[in-house]
Amino acid sequence: LLNDPSIEHNQTGNPTGVREELTKGDESAAGTGYPIVLGAGGPDDFGYVWIDSDEDGGPTFNWIDITATGTTITGLSDDNTVGPFPIAFNFPFYGEDKTQFWVNSNGTIGFTSTYIGLSNTGIPTNNTTYRDMIAWFWDDCHPASSTVKYQNFSDKLVVMFDNYSMYGYTSYTMDIEVILYKNGKLMLMYNNISSSLPLNSNTIGIQSSDIALGLQVAYNTTYIHNGL
Repeated sequence: LLNDPSIEHNQTGNPTGVREELTKGDESAAGTGYPIVLGAGGPDDFGYVWIDSDEDGGPTFNWIDITATGTTITGLSDDNTVGPFPIAFNFPFYGEDKTQFWVNSNGTIGFTSTYIGLSNTGIPTNNTTYRDMIAWFWDDCHPASSTVKYQNFSDKLVVMFDNYSMYGYTSYTMDIEVILYKNGKLMLMYNNISSSLPLNSNTIGIQSSDIALGLQVAYNTTYIHNGL
């Protein structure tokens, strides 16, 4: 699929050039990214590729409900980071083993305690602050009345964001799940997305500790939907 020259592939990066820092509530860059034309992408320079459940051969949407069994993550508020929390195995990520993670309120899971600001960029970020992270919905997010939980299994870590929201839209919510597998794969799932949430101003992808290395799925374009 990704090696077929007859198939149009996704463009990555930021088509408008370098992204400037935004102030809260600024939605001027929404919708300025490249459209998603194929449910797969990569490889990046490390070899990572991605494929979604809309594409033939992609993963099956299979939500793992840890509402009753997961450990609740507390202390998350607007524009902050909490952690660290344990990963019960060595999670290989761009050649580095990760054993703990932090949750950032702006839609990322990080492998350092660094706060990731609301001004999402394309990936690779080429930014010494915005690195070593999984961007599941990097934007000016807001935990509001959400519940965030995690649970370690023998072969995976599940982090569940229930009724998560965005700054300025805290009456509207979405559910997201991030799963890190012991074999180095990871999965992002989206469900129960309010139709009133703006979905064209976020970044989805993975960024290594090397600021020039990462895999972009989407940037400032409408992509996610229920059951993806």
